[in-house]
Amino acid sequence: MRVVPRIYERNERAALRCVTSSGATFWLVLVGASLIGGIELTGLSRAQWARPGGFLWGQRLRKGDELGLFTFGSTVVIAAPKDMLEETGVEQGAAVRVGQRLG
Repeated sequence: MRVVPRIYERNERAALRCVTSSGATFWLVLVGASLIGGIELTGLSRAQWARPGGFLWGQRLRKGDELGLFTFGSTVVIAAPKDMLEETGVEQGAAVRVGQRLG
């Protein structure tokens, strides 16, 4: 991030507003950086979600369900209230690795 200015703004993104069963809201921002083949959201065609203005997905996911994938890897940014983050055991700003358990 220090080397490439505005990197998260220049690359493909899918911003997902998520609501937990208790009503808490958080955001997952999938970032497909340079040379990434693309972002795939499970059960949706690209035309259904990759457009300005957003859409209501209405997908219910349980812990461990597949949300989507990068066709060649990249980054997911999680923006959540501090108390929700504390429940995961991950400190704010910490790197999370593939397969690392959250909470």
